[in-house]
Amino acid sequence: MVLKIDNMSLDVVRSVIENEINDVYICRDENAVSETYYTLIYIKNHETARDFLDAFERCDSSKNVLIKNFAYQNAFCFLFDYRRERNLEEFYMGKTFSVYRCEEICLRIVLECISTGIPYPLLYEILKQKQINMSKDNSIYFNYQVDLTDFDKKRDEHDCVIKCAIIIKELLKTHEGINSISYNLLNKKIPKNSYVTFNELYKDIKLSVTPDKGAGIISRIKRFLNKHRLFFFNMFIFMCIVVAILAFMVFFSQIVFKDTPIYRLFINTFKTIGTETMLQ
Repeated sequence: MVLKIDNMSLDVVRSVIENEINDVYICRDENAVSETYYTLIYIKNHETARDFLDAFERCDSSKNVLIKNFAYQNAFCFLFDYRRERNLEEFYMGKTFSVYRCEEICLRIVLECISTGIPYPLLYEILKQKQINMSKDNSIYFNYQVDLTDFDKKRDEHDCVIKCAIIIKELLKTHEGINSISYNLLNKKIPKNSYVTFNELYKDIKLSVTPDKGAGIISRIKRFLNKHRLFFFNMFIFMCIVVAILAFMVFFSQIVFKDTPIYRLFINTFKTIGTETMLQ
């Protein structure tokens, strides 16, 4: 199947999902200068299509996610970027990775949820269907190969953050016990539905990250400086203000009194009287 829309010619190279509600295809744009692939969500159910579009229209940041939407034949199409699948479940080795590395990956999952711009109803389905991928450098990205059978436009950040917390808890389960403070914290908070925003989840994990005992002294220093960068920045600003005040006082004193009293702190007054020195 080839879909021609505007200046694009989308050739379906792979079918991922096919059901009564929606299909998902991987397409190549034959008109692109370089080899370019997209994920196409082909929604056949009109009510679902309306709810899906409404979710994007209510999310200002979704402009960075949805490339194009259009009607084709008797369906509604939504076009997204495609990145090669590298599913987290296949490449995350919790038993092999240190606690610190596992928690860092979990932090990246939360940060991706915060920064991605995906509307919450779709993000919920992505998390539920585990469309989470991990690059070789441990960076996280999402795919859009989702089944919309249970799509609910009323899903909000609270629903998404609880689903994300459950995923993270499972990822950290191999370090259950005293080895992972963050796992124990999630284990207490998830049943109470304590998390409302992703920022709350991020802060809990960030503050309870286990130190990396295997890291070298330079890495530890870097992490310490990074963790306390706000304190050092404030200290730097304070010192700059103090130096600026002292400089102004010296300048003012020199202009008004033709003298700089602060210089006397650095002169041995027992060896100098007025303009005469006792060393002569």
